[in-house]
Amino acid sequence: MRYANHDDALKSLAGTGPELRNGAPNHAPMVVEALAVLDRGQLAPAWVAAQRSRLAEGPRSDAMLGEEWPAVLGDFAHLGAWRNRFRRELDEASWREVLDRWLPCLIAGSMATGTHGVIRCGHAARALADALTPPRLDELADALAYCAARHRTVAAVPMPAGRLDLESAVRALPLLSPAIDRRGLPPRIVGHLDRHAGFAAAVQRLAPPTDIPAALGKLAEIGARLYLGGASHHPLVLLHAVTGPAAVQLLLAYVAPALGPIGFAYAWQAVAAWTAAFSEGLPNAEVPPTATPWDEIIDLAVDSGDEHAIKLTEACHRWDRVHPSPVFRVAAHDWVRRVIASRDCSPGELVAAGMRVRLQDA
Repeated sequence: MRYANHDDALKSLAGTGPELRNGAPNHAPMVVEALAVLDRGQLAPAWVAAQRSRLAEGPRSDAMLGEEWPAVLGDFAHLGAWRNRFRRELDEASWREVLDRWLPCLIAGSMATGTHGVIRCGHAARALADALTPPRLDELADALAYCAARHRTVAAVPMPAGRLDLESAVRALPLLSPAIDRRGLPPRIVGHLDRHAGFAAAVQRLAPPTDIPAALGKLAEIGARLYLGGASHHPLVLLHAVTGPAAVQLLLAYVAPALGPIGFAYAWQAVAAWTAAFSEGLPNAEVPPTATPWDEIIDLAVDSGDEHAIKLTEACHRWDRVHPSPVFRVAAHDWVRRVIASRDCSPGELVAAGMRVRLQDA
């Protein structure tokens, strides 16, 4: 009964928007689902109540997008109309069919939300695989609408066609200049890659994977190493190099097998973008393991109340089961420890440490 409290928590979030009052993504639906998977679903109502003041209202619209949708892809003013369209599609077809239809289009623009739209879709899909309920269908519609309303591509279409393995391809990525102002929402900084001709070419040098699940696991492991290597500067941003591939892993379990290469290609492009925009490259040193057990890390993450601690811990715990590597436990523990150690820090100190980006409430 892991999902016993899930639908009630989703109902309590009805009418809220996909972004907070300060413009950052609304993690609440994702956290609610992650808590259920971590067997802490009974804590979701209290967690949502504690976050209530940060949540913004969603759009109230009766508009319905028809065949003109390509003209408003990426136009946030049409968020309500996008949501209504997806709710209608989910009434007329199975949620898996809707994902099959839209994933190739929507995942291409996922970096505009820092991959949070796709991450939210992954959590929604896993909950629907547990049980088909109206609140869970509504949540998938909201997640898809967020992807569509914020859609914006990065560089060229990723088509791995080279000979490099993942680790070599990451090391060959060109990094953005340290002089670039990295304050503000991360997708804005990633946008610099549109004007970096070498980035798109470097993404294509990866050899096409022959085993998509194994390649996603390796990509997430590299993401965890990138996070640990850059945790002294940009930990909040780089942890998404783990949670992004984790969301694609979830989605690919529920869509047609033919979508595997597309899902992997955009997961790779996203990790490459985080690497080029925020990291100093993949570190060479081996990561010392942690002796802290998973149960303790999960308890610390949940007790912290931090949305990223809960989501990252769930993703790393899952990855460690399907693609075992000590780096996942180290990464999850590292972020949780940083959250706990920074409880008394000022907003400015959190921004300086990379624990928060500079937003309106910072």
